[in-house]
Amino acid sequence: FNIAYQISRGKILYKDIFFSNFPFFSYVSSVYYFLCGKNLEFFYFTSAIEITIITSLIYFITYRKTENYIISIVSCAFYVLSFMVLSTSDHQTGVFTASLFAVLGYFFLQERKTIMSGIFIAIAVFTKAYFLPILLSVFIYIAIKQEWKNLLKFGLAFAVTGLIILLPFLIQAPRQLISDIFGFSLTRPAGISKINIMWFYITKDLPFFILLLFNLINIRRNILFGLISIFSIIFFVGYQDIYYLYLNFMTPFLCLSLYEFYYFLKTKFKLQVLIIPTIIFFFILEKFLHWHHHGE
Repeated sequence: FNIAYQISRGKILYKDIFFSNFPFFSYVSSVYYFLCGKNLEFFYFTSAIEITIITSLIYFITYRKTENYIISIVSCAFYVLSFMVLSTSDHQTGVFTASLFAVLGYFFLQERKTIMSGIFIAIAVFTKAYFLPILLSVFIYIAIKQEWKNLLKFGLAFAVTGLIILLPFLIQAPRQLISDIFGFSLTRPAGISKINIMWFYITKDLPFFILLLFNLINIRRNILFGLISIFSIIFFVGYQDIYYLYLNFMTPFLCLSLYEFYYFLKTKFKLQVLIIPTIIFFFILEKFLHWHHHGE
């Protein structure tokens, strides 16, 4: 909100304003700033609107894959009622903006519209750099499938989109941009213990942790979700100053992979159709009630 305010007064990002991330969210926040009538509470509410759109997309994508209303509803409920989303959605940080663009990138990849996928995943990464694991997963996924023409299209779309986003600042403040993004972000010391973050994640969102591990095991059946789990773990281990909020980058994709877990259990254990969704719904309800009680 403050960055949008400063930009509205003629300040230039990086040159006049310190900003340790890529610049696309500064564009988005400036739009939100004016659409919300410069009201901070309305500005925060934009994250709820983004979450609503992401939730709808999760339902739509899952239903197109499964033609199953129950698992589609469970998948989107899994997202919107998760502790991860509930605990980080009362303010606007750009993480849900990036999530929205990343999910759109995945949607277009499934529709075999590779150029559009490259554009939206580029916007996600240049909104929040910690969405890099999604980019790497998609890039390697296309390479594994040996779709070289699509890989070229995806790479060019990503590169051109990224260049367009960065160009104003490469012209006006190139040294400050590099210093703020790479000099600060890659060298700052760790703020919170990774063990504490990992334990908090496991205890608060255990189903996501289970899906993360399942996607590793299931990588032969669904390479992309497996790659997302691999690169998510590498990012968590490799990036020194990580926070709980950052883990939002994989949350919608774990929800999108729920149908794989559902069909795996159904096939292996011959469970009735409604058993797994019922268990998941009760789990989500318990978490929601716990969160509501905690909020009160």
